[in-house]
Amino acid sequence: MKKYLSVILLLVFASAHSQSINENFSISNTQMTTIQIDPTVVYDSDGNRKGMSYSEISGSPFLFDDWETAIVYDNNLKKIAVVKVKYNDYSGQIHFLNTNRQELVADKKQIKRVEVLKDTIKGEVKLVLEKGFSDNKNTLSPNQFVEVLNNGSNELLKQTVNKIIQVDSLFGTMKVNRFSTSVSYYLKTPTNCEHLKGLDHTEIVSSLPAKDVIAEFEKNNKHKLKKEKDIIDFLNYYNSKTLIL
Repeated sequence: MKKYLSVILLLVFASAHSQSINENFSISNTQMTTIQIDPTVVYDSDGNRKGMSYSEISGSPFLFDDWETAIVYDNNLKKIAVVKVKYNDYSGQIHFLNTNRQELVADKKQIKRVEVLKDTIKGEVKLVLEKGFSDNKNTLSPNQFVEVLNNGSNELLKQTVNKIIQVDSLFGTMKVNRFSTSVSYYLKTPTNCEHLKGLDHTEIVSSLPAKDVIAEFEKNNKHKLKKEKDIIDFLNYYNSKTLIL
């Protein structure tokens, strides 16, 4: 009898614990404001209406096409909402669903950071969007959201921009509009934010001061830093070795 009672108590505790975690990441939107625009109509990053709807353009304006649960933070990094979102990398706006599953556009002036969740039970984050960065060549505006690909003093930032271009139709009888995506990378250090020409090994290591840490990494990792994951692994290693306590 005691054995069964223990099992029941354990299940009750586990259920309560799971419910408690779920409540932390349940859909809530009490402090997020919106801008009064039709989410189906195309606006550029300056808020100008383009005179067409998204259904008239081939391709997608979104960084990810599925609605994803995300935690939204204001400019003071205070959590203001947990909502289903999509990021429009043509207009630079955050689209979200309210509790009635109506698609709205958030006022991005209010938002500093968006954490898209991989696991809504554990709160694991799979993608981070943040704004407030500017680079030394003024190619990145503080009002633009970028992906923050790693955590630490030195971060790799990824900017995805969608443009509308005109191309020939299938049979070449007319011009059609479609989205065209380009990607730029930035290296943010404690003193600078540098626009990278590409995922270039030489450019990245030349921007970091701890040459002994770089040499140690290169000794143990013979391959050059050419891929996004390679750069992230290197920066995580570099940050761990140069952490100031």
